[in-house]
Amino acid sequence: MRFKALVVTVLLVVGGYTAFWFYIAGKVEEKARIWIAAQESRGVHAFYGDLAVEGFPYKIVVKLSELKVELAPELTRRGEANLIFPEVAIVAFPWKLNHAVLSSAYGDVVLGPMQSPDMTMAVDGLKASLVLDRDSRQPERLSLTSERLSWAYSSLGDKVPPSEARNLQLHVRRALEVTDGRQAMELPALLEVFLSAEDVVAHEIPVGIFGKKADLIRLHTVLHASEFPRYDREGLSRWRDEGGTLAVRTLEVRSGKMEFAMDGELTLDQDLKPLGAFSSQIRGLDHIVAVLSGHSGFQEEPGSMILEELKNMGENEGDKGKMLSLAISLQNGLLFLGPIPVYELAPLAAE
Repeated sequence: MRFKALVVTVLLVVGGYTAFWFYIAGKVEEKARIWIAAQESRGVHAFYGDLAVEGFPYKIVVKLSELKVELAPELTRRGEANLIFPEVAIVAFPWKLNHAVLSSAYGDVVLGPMQSPDMTMAVDGLKASLVLDRDSRQPERLSLTSERLSWAYSSLGDKVPPSEARNLQLHVRRALEVTDGRQAMELPALLEVFLSAEDVVAHEIPVGIFGKKADLIRLHTVLHASEFPRYDREGLSRWRDEGGTLAVRTLEVRSGKMEFAMDGELTLDQDLKPLGAFSSQIRGLDHIVAVLSGHSGFQEEPGSMILEELKNMGENEGDKGKMLSLAISLQNGLLFLGPIPVYELAPLAAE
């Protein structure tokens, strides 16, 4: 009798879970179609060949084949955009539907008209993780990784090969908690962004002090604001007046010849030009001076004087060459390397 009772219990549990899974799967498919259709009023038009839900018994997998997403020009501020994927799989679990994982073997992004695009991007081995807030259903965390990302600008012509980056990672987190007294004196940390990429070759940028390839680029920033600012004069002015800041926790670039690391904080001045202060450490100073000395701007005064000052400021680290600890500041509309103004800054939003 005990064995029969156990068998009946197991069958009821299995049957109940099976019914639950197919009920949830049906609801997910229904809501997915409704959600996709609802995005059209926001300027996001999605077209797909088929939508299927599978993955029983442990997960729910929504598969979209021949997916094409058209973004209206007002969403990108740079004209129309199209995202094209042969197949996309979105994975979630019945007990945690606020967390979804998207994957695609490859895809393309086209900015501008399809016939004559301004920019094209190709992504391989794409994986993305999205966590929604359980109550508001707003995005809380987004993670994106790609084995390889390449891009090309039509304005550069066919003679310039596509640029690329490997092992790309992008992590975005909203509404961080205040954890210490120092942060309590600031506006809330509204948005945190971490970006990392390896073997970066950007052909649209002239060859400079890092050479043709950066072995590693890493960026970690935190936006402090009461609300996400609009990118116009009114929105940026309000963000500045409330005490908004952008903290650069880490900006690191490594190449075979040199290493650069920087951290600091910035905001905007009354003209909406960047205003801030950073500390940096630069290794490979001899290489930097050698590259810059080949430019005409550094072969005459004040360029030659700047190079001489850089050489004198460096500290010898033996086999590693010279290391330079340098204060970088943005003030009065100018970029300063140490006490030397080297570049005039422009406002982030025009009149």
